[in-house]
Amino acid sequence: MLPVPFANRCGMLLSLFQGNAMRSPAANLLLLGAIGILDQGCADPKPYGNALDFCSAKAQAMCQIATECHFDQVGCQMYESQLCVTQAVDATTPGTRQYNSDNARACIDVLNGAFGSGASQIDFVHISAFTDACERVFLGTGGTNQPCNLPYDCSYGLSCVPKTPGGNSFVCAAPQPVAQGQSCAAVGSQCATDTSCAYQQSGDWTCSPANGSGQACTATEGSCGSSLHCVAGLCQPRGSAGAPCVQDTDCAPGSPYCDTYTSVCSVGLTFGPGGVDCLGVAGLSMPRGTPGGGTGIKDGGSGSSD
Repeated sequence: MLPVPFANRCGMLLSLFQGNAMRSPAANLLLLGAIGILDQGCADPKPYGNALDFCSAKAQAMCQIATECHFDQVGCQMYESQLCVTQAVDATTPGTRQYNSDNARACIDVLNGAFGSGASQIDFVHISAFTDACERVFLGTGGTNQPCNLPYDCSYGLSCVPKTPGGNSFVCAAPQPVAQGQSCAAVGSQCATDTSCAYQQSGDWTCSPANGSGQACTATEGSCGSSLHCVAGLCQPRGSAGAPCVQDTDCAPGSPYCDTYTSVCSVGLTFGPGGVDCLGVAGLSMPRGTPGGGTGIKDGGSGSSD
């Protein structure tokens, strides 16, 4: 029997994940071990040449924080590897994004800088940097007017915007800055800060002053002023430290990060033995929108990152 070429061999292994997106976390971990994610059997000559190598390196980079958190680093790597594989499947299965090995190094480098520095805190600026770099490992392929769900579904230079003003269907389009008082009916129109695309009695859509505190609003980004967010149909001040949140735009500039693991506004991720952010990275808590964990912790106790 002829040997399977390297590219085909890795493609076959990756397809096992993509063809089994509903596989349990435990089963995926067994498969990761079987195929040798740590440079065995599917090791690409180029660093991070495939998504499995990338996920292994990403897990190793993030779990360096074990030094500050005092948890089991190996267990953390197993959890983060599995989480990364699940995210890779979610990103690529719809067909709107593809793995890009050239962008993988930038992600790993910025993660090493953030999680390997021995710092007890990672601020919002650095979180934003590694989030963007790592999202771009799976590059969007959506062209102009093609459907999208997230900004990263679109090709570089395009944004994911409503197909029609106020609509719930989104497409990729080049952003077009629009001044106050001008029409925002065209796809890709972006009203200036503190203005939003509003329907007029004339039947037109124009960039108009955003709603103030206490005024009615919709969930559409920008319908409230830049210092406000929409809560229960009313524009309200963005949350300060400790306020509940769903996304970063719910938080005020002084605490701009909606903590992934606590769902409250904070200055960033904070690490210490038993802290919530430590538990989240290690898979010992239930991060927002991610599967549960199952790794061990050393010398830890109960505590909070905030």
